[in-house]
Amino acid sequence: MSESALTTQGILDAFREGRVHGQRGPVGVAGALLTPKSLVLFLPHGTVLKLRRPRQVLGVDQTTRSLRVYGAEQELWIGRRASPSVYLADCSLQYDGERYEIVPGVLGGEPLVAMRRLPDEGRLDALVVDPATTAETLRPIALLLADFHEGSPLHRAHDDGYGRPERNAERWERALTSLATAPDAPLTADEHARLAGETGEWLAACEGHFVHRITEGRIRHAHGDVRLEHLYLEDGGAAA
Repeated sequence: MSESALTTQGILDAFREGRVHGQRGPVGVAGALLTPKSLVLFLPHGTVLKLRRPRQVLGVDQTTRSLRVYGAEQELWIGRRASPSVYLADCSLQYDGERYEIVPGVLGGEPLVAMRRLPDEGRLDALVVDPATTAETLRPIALLLADFHEGSPLHRAHDDGYGRPERNAERWERALTSLATAPDAPLTADEHARLAGETGEWLAACEGHFVHRITEGRIRHAHGDVRLEHLYLEDGGAAA
């Protein structure tokens, strides 16, 4: 699929005009959210589709379809380990010049990540600022994260420096630099400087912890960039 067919407005217009078809006919869209990495489409009946944007942003290269397929496969693999009921069937978006079609499998076109939509009121970034939230309320989320970490593969090449404080600092520095130099940089220069300073202070405070993890052999290949808005509480359970 050409990049011109992947424009945000073009895809939104196609959904709204009934030119996107699934196995049961035209697929409508109830709303959309544009993030630096993805176009997130909110469909009726509680389904969400995430379509990766063909660009390099925040240190992540998505400029080729192969890289977007790899990113989608990684997200699905990680997501299904944490919350198998949230991540739905593999699918992709095809375009024939007139209409789009959602087809099975991530290799059939532009890869899509199809998910069950989770309740906004159960999102962790909303829960942590709610005075009614207690530690017991959040226990299912803590257990979900602990189980996910416990089941992640161990990093056994201890001599490669992976997880060491200086490697972590380099990774954060690259991410912050790419954030500042992005064409649509979301932060002002002052905000970026403050974020860089706070990040440096946090890394320095955690240095002993990072070294201790390596000493105990607890470095694992896990998610890496999970944020509060990625975690949910629903019906007494947790999801990501």
